[in-house]
Amino acid sequence: MIFLTFRRRAIGWWRGRGLVGFQAQQTAWVDPALARYFVACGAAQVEHHTTHEEREGIAMHTWVTHGIERVTVPAIEPVTLAEVKQFLRVDQTTEDGTITPMIAAARDAAERYLGVSLITQSWKLTLQDYLPPLVALRFGPVQSITSVTLIPATGSNQVIAASGYRLTADKRGLEVTTPITGNRFEIIYQAGYGSTASAVPELIRQGILQHVAAMYDMRSADAALPARALTAYHPYKEMSL
Repeated sequence: MIFLTFRRRAIGWWRGRGLVGFQAQQTAWVDPALARYFVACGAAQVEHHTTHEEREGIAMHTWVTHGIERVTVPAIEPVTLAEVKQFLRVDQTTEDGTITPMIAAARDAAERYLGVSLITQSWKLTLQDYLPPLVALRFGPVQSITSVTLIPATGSNQVIAASGYRLTADKRGLEVTTPITGNRFEIIYQAGYGSTASAVPELIRQGILQHVAAMYDMRSADAALPARALTAYHPYKEMSL
């Protein structure tokens, strides 16, 4: 058994099925397979006294049964080509084809580092076997839940009624009123600060400019995040296990 500390009331109906047993108010012992699930969906974190081998086992299997993928990309970038060229002091148009993909690469790097979505985009989270009372939704802030679908091993897909779930107040999770078991679940949601560049915090925009500048200097989209970009991003970075 693995000891977990739950961030919210995420144990639900498993408590009565012998898979979860309380040790304290928010701490519980959990079957290892289920522990990987709770950690993967962000509902709990591993207790500090868990052995190194157990932690490694959870980390190695986190994404075996849980996956997230971007469904639609942002319609625009947080910074425009004109803004970047002004920042780089580039006047000619001959460099536009070089700079434009660097902007997209810097935005993507910022989102991955921060763990957030900047401009509005859609994500799909896949869960295997369980749909718990609380599902953490990565790359928020989440604007809305598009759909929650049960995909059975056989038969037709079942779209779960919107009345059966809701977005959490912090816009980082999905609350389900009636947990359902099944073969696979897909949650599609929209996330991002907004649909315009002005909705993105200015510090993040400045960090993207710094990263594009580093790429431009190296003539490579593989340039690492520079220190100035990291400093700008720090206040907005999502903390994770």
